[in-house]
Amino acid sequence: MMNCLVWLLYGMPFITPGSILVLTANSFGLVIHLAYLIIFLLYVKDHRQRICAGGIFLLELALVGLVSGLVIRLAHTYMMRAALVGAFGGFISALIIICRFSPVVTFWVEGSLESKSFLVVLSSTLHDLCWLIYASVRFEMFLLFTHCAGFFVGVVQLVQYGIYYKSTPKSGDDKVATAEVQLQIIGTGDD
Repeated sequence: MMNCLVWLLYGMPFITPGSILVLTANSFGLVIHLAYLIIFLLYVKDHRQRICAGGIFLLELALVGLVSGLVIRLAHTYMMRAALVGAFGGFISALIIICRFSPVVTFWVEGSLESKSFLVVLSSTLHDLCWLIYASVRFEMFLLFTHCAGFFVGVVQLVQYGIYYKSTPKSGDDKVATAEVQLQIIGTGDD
């Protein structure tokens, strides 16, 4: 949600005039995140998790509000405002890209592709490709850098998935093999 909030701020007319696509796309993303948060808060059974999620949301709002206030107060040109908010958005996006790279590392440690979903990787890669094209046309440097890095991570994940999908054992395969072994053990009990 923090990513949507920061890029929503970046797309505001008083920060970056003419970035209506950034503004609308991140507004829609924020609505989706808020819907997920509300559903989570309604159905979570543990009161501590509800307080933690609400606290994180309020902390994110406060941080974006602080950044917004400081940028408006201290930066007096559109170029300076866009640079400050874009750099902050780039930092937040870099943290997300690092998190997206963790399944690649998990594969090399565990040797299993089970930690990554193909459709999630594909949709994230296509998402970054669309924003990469938009940022190239508009020459939005901060969007270009972050989505170029995200697209690279997505391509690495897709290539890794394509190369190792057939050779990676599936969790369902282990259950079948265990059942076959158990049947063989039961069948040899007549001796």
